[in-house]
Amino acid sequence: MKYNDAQEFLAALDETLQKRAEQIGRNQDYQKLKEELAIERFLARINPEIAVVKGGAAAMLTVSNAPHTNDVDLVITESVVQSLGLRQMNPAKRTEVLAELIQDQLRVKKGDFFRFKFEDAFPITDLKPGHACSRINITVAVGNSEMHFLQVDIALQDGALPTALVEGRDMLGFADVANPQVRTVTPEFLFADKTTLYLEEHGRPGANRVKDIVHAALIAENCNLSLDELTKVLADRATHRSVVGKLSAAIPDPPDDWNDRFEELIEQAQSRMTIQQAMRLIRETVDKVVCKAAALASEQSSERHCEQDPSESRYSIGG
Repeated sequence: MKYNDAQEFLAALDETLQKRAEQIGRNQDYQKLKEELAIERFLARINPEIAVVKGGAAAMLTVSNAPHTNDVDLVITESVVQSLGLRQMNPAKRTEVLAELIQDQLRVKKGDFFRFKFEDAFPITDLKPGHACSRINITVAVGNSEMHFLQVDIALQDGALPTALVEGRDMLGFADVANPQVRTVTPEFLFADKTTLYLEEHGRPGANRVKDIVHAALIAENCNLSLDELTKVLADRATHRSVVGKLSAAIPDPPDDWNDRFEELIEQAQSRMTIQQAMRLIRETVDKVVCKAAALASEQSSERHCEQDPSESRYSIGG
């Protein structure tokens, strides 16, 4: 760190982010860039052996032009779940232990003047098994200047989970702060997760999975997806969400009233893709593996009927 105190660093940071916003021309304000940086500095402190990032924050680190996100989804790794006995705890105790675990991570100094103040934590008990079980709220600040009120949703890993160690976006290179390495779910998992979320919610009153379409299309366009890995995770995500039939049929178009929101998000991504082009790209990617994925899903479903726990899933982390 080449700055002497938080205020000197903050002044340089403000100038740098203002210039970055102008250079990339994203349809988002300066505050959203600060929120993204706050998320990245939070993730810079999370040991890759303790937790895996999924959801919008994982997309942000996987595809450089992913639209803005303002919260974090973490999956606590199986080794930590087992060592702490998290599954055996009641919801309130589990949330208390998870909150302390995250706070321990945030006490690690990174030489960047960022501070993380724990606000509160509470259990989430009304979701399906494998979904987030706790929510932690944290205020992120530099010196006396608040950067972001960060919501962190935490799930427990259940079965194997495909992950990758990725580089951060080097947003503090100007201050000689090391670029972080963060463990996220793989692009294949992200694509399968976003696509099956869209299928699960499609047609339901009030459903709004526009960002899932954007993420899936950008991942398909920008990532060199392994078809073998995509087959596995697509089969599992489709089985987990009971959308194997929808996946095998033609993926339906989104409703017309999603268009405006799509255009807003895709502009943030500096892309001229239309929603029709996005859906075509998603369908083309799914079509490459759907026959094998559907067969694998059927095979897995048959095997699960013979097991004691029919909800067990190779990649079952919910969400």
